Amino acid sequence: MTEKKIIIIIYSILAAYCSYFILGNSFFLFTDNSWINSIDMVQDLVSWNFFNDDIWRFPIGMNPNYGLDIGNSIVFTGSIAVFAILFKLINFTLPENFHYFNLWFFICFFLQSFVAYKILHHLTKNSLYSFLGSLFFLISPIMIGRLIMHMTLAAHWLILLGFFIEISSPKKDKLKYWIILISLSSLIHFYLTIILLGIFFIFSFNNLIQFKNIKKFLFDNFLNLLILILVMYIFGYFKVPLTDSMGTGYGFWKLNLASIFNPLQNIGEAKIEWSNILPSIPMKAGEEIEGFNYLGFGGIILLIGLIILSIYNIKKINLNKILPYILICIVFLLLSLTNKIHYSNYQIINIQIHEYLYGILGIIRASGRLFWPIYYIIFIGSIYLIHKTFSRKNSILIILLLLIIQ
Repeated sequence: MTEKKIIIIIYSILAAYCSYFILGNSFFLFTDNSWINSIDMVQDLVSWNFFNDDIWRFPIGMNPNYGLDIGNSIVFTGSIAVFAILFKLINFTLPENFHYFNLWFFICFFLQSFVAYKILHHLTKNSLYSFLGSLFFLISPIMIGRLIMHMTLAAHWLILLGFFIEISSPKKDKLKYWIILISLSSLIHFYLTIILLGIFFIFSFNNLIQFKNIKKFLFDNFLNLLILILVMYIFGYFKVPLTDSMGTGYGFWKLNLASIFNPLQNIGEAKIEWSNILPSIPMKAGEEIEGFNYLGFGGIILLIGLIILSIYNIKKINLNKILPYILICIVFLLLSLTNKIHYSNYQIINIQIHEYLYGILGIIRASGRLFWPIYYIIFIGSIYLIHKTFSRKNSILIILLLLIIQ
């Protein structure tokens, strides 16, 4: 058996175990909805049932029977539109009350860890080290926390795939892969599309700075947006007025400067403590929900290590290679913090913004989610630098110790 097949089997077993750990026996039952008890998941299940029982319409995602105000398209619910459409195509073979939500848990755990492994292996060429490093992504608090709250938003593997495209794909294929990835994300959750569009734009802008090819920059971004808009049209995004995509909450559902250290997650129905070591840090409810970005205790050590090792290796670092990642961190950090910056309950900055700008930013009102790319850059960068700085044996021992702490 080849190493690639063994790796896939290992991550499949891990994904199945993690899914079973959360769902119990319901993981194996595609007609059991007794575990679906959060308000959001109940709404998602109802939306899927209405969509599945309805005739095919155009746009393809139309779901008018699901309520008068919010039933325009399956893409506006958390029902994982791409799965809803695929399973509706074969619904004549499916049992009554079928749903795919437990399958989604498995896919998120599998792709989250497997894509992380591919990234780390590409950077280090060390299978064991890459496997241990990938487990940080498998047990990521922000991924699991989303999975049990807003399951479509747990597709963080889309963000990881974006980074993998950039570090591993030939230049001639990158645009094609990005177009496929961004279009796919629009059939999962549009917040992930926004994040990926931002990452893609920054990488293409970095290429513009380096190679001064304005035609390629404009062509790549235009073609990407054109195909995305076409996909969005086909699946029903534009059955809702553009103004309805804006909302209040920018500056409330945001990142707090203490969010990466705060183990407390507010999921509406309950609060989860993600640490037996660190105490929770008081902050506003919106920051506990959408601003939740706890790195984990091992992750915090990784962040400290990233800073120290970056300084230690400063002369060896290729600025051209890491510049887009620095830009991603700056841009997404500023957007996620918003115009009202807090540490815990203490306000540090409050900048008044024009109402028109506030309206536009309302599209990303839950701005705390925009920290996710930075979160994974911290993991990738620190795990890579540990491998680069220390010997093979010592780097494995270090990452294993940090994983145990995590």
